Amino acid sequence: MNARRTPRGSRSSPGREILEHTAEILLGVGVSKQTLLDELRDILRHKQEPSRPFDPAGLHDAAGYAHVLAHWYADPDYRDRRSPRQPAALPLNGAQRSVAALVRRVFPKQRVQTTVEVLIELGAIQRKGRRYVPNSPFVSFSNDTAVAHVYAYMALLGHMRTIAHNLGCNDDTQLLFERTATNARVPVSALPTIHRHLRRVLADTLFRLDAYFSRWETRSGSEPTTLVGAAAFAFDDSTIPGRAKPLRDRRRTRAKRASRHRRAERIP
Repeated sequence: MNARRTPRGSRSSPGREILEHTAEILLGVGVSKQTLLDELRDILRHKQEPSRPFDPAGLHDAAGYAHVLAHWYADPDYRDRRSPRQPAALPLNGAQRSVAALVRRVFPKQRVQTTVEVLIELGAIQRKGRRYVPNSPFVSFSNDTAVAHVYAYMALLGHMRTIAHNLGCNDDTQLLFERTATNARVPVSALPTIHRHLRRVLADTLFRLDAYFSRWETRSGSEPTTLVGAAAFAFDDSTIPGRAKPLRDRRRTRAKRASRHRRAERIP
């Protein structure tokens, strides 16, 4: 019996859609199918099998943690009454103005305490006395490798979907926003300053978009809803192995080497 081919864009495999879009782009720029197969085999040969199976619920959780923070900062009812631009310190439980009320907006069926513990572990919120305060309007997943990989998958999938949609779209009015600002003649020494500027500008833009999306939010089940998002990322060729590094990093490396050399000289 012949195996049925999985439809294009099927969600039977979490990586299939990304591979479909990646293959389409690479084939479009002239990379052969045989080269793609050979390189994929070589890459997978050096990778270990995952320690646990893919859990689709992880995608909802990764997006939801940031969503809780977005409500905390964007909703006027959850701002500090003495400093309206700042989020209020909240008790864990309560019918109004509580962490539990915020969590249930995003995770109506999930234990509040579990979500709070995860947010604390991620460094997104902290406890002060009997109340909780957010540390930042954004959630960093760098402290949890598993969640970080789920977030990376979600961001990559969203980006690939936009690119694939725009490549196959013949109606300019239906194109999704996709822009890139690049310059190939930027001195490597300027990268630290540039990246600080990008973090400040893009973080502010995404913060305001979080608030804008929240204003469109509707009660679950009241009408058809969908996921909408915007992402921003910076890139430069210095991250490629063997490429030039920022001068500041080089100076730090030389200083560390010199320090180690001085310590070695003092060893009897």
